[in-house]
Amino acid sequence: MSDNLARNDLAATGIGWSALPEAPETPAERRLRAVLPGAGAGMRRKPKLVYALISLGALGAIVVVQLILSVGLSHGAYQLDALQTQHREFGWQRQALSNDLASISSPQYIAANAEAIGMTLGGTPAYLTLSTGEVTGVPAPGGAVKQGPSSLIPNSAIAGEPLATKPDASVVNPGAAEVAIATGPVSLDGGLPSPTTR
Repeated sequence: MSDNLARNDLAATGIGWSALPEAPETPAERRLRAVLPGAGAGMRRKPKLVYALISLGALGAIVVVQLILSVGLSHGAYQLDALQTQHREFGWQRQALSNDLASISSPQYIAANAEAIGMTLGGTPAYLTLSTGEVTGVPAPGGAVKQGPSSLIPNSAIAGEPLATKPDASVVNPGAAEVAIATGPVSLDGGLPSPTTR
């Protein structure tokens, strides 16, 4: 009955039995056989000596290039370290020169140089009123300066520095008098010692 239904379906679509694909043939069964130890040697070739030498040469070239790169990088690291050391030394030298410049541009150093070339502090000023022609104040000539003005504080950074105007002379006791430094044990009974402020 199913055969009749199949024929009817084929007749309705207009396809005959000849248009249907044929069933594939089953291939003949392959037989496995054992291979003798000497029989497979002809099929498999031994690697040639040339290929082995090329592989070893490539490996050697890679090692040599790696060593050259490593030496080059380490040489660059030594140069970088030397440049950083030089940069640090230049920084210290710059700081020392900045300190020297600050000390020789201080008011105490300028006053000591002015005294060395004969400049004096001005005396009492007098003022002239132009409209009346009247002189206010008593003019007095300036005198020699034995010590810097009282407004200058001591500057120990320039003590012993040579003067710019007289290189054979040096700054002696710049500014005001030296401040006495107390020595000895400090008592902590009343708390920490501190300066008196106003």
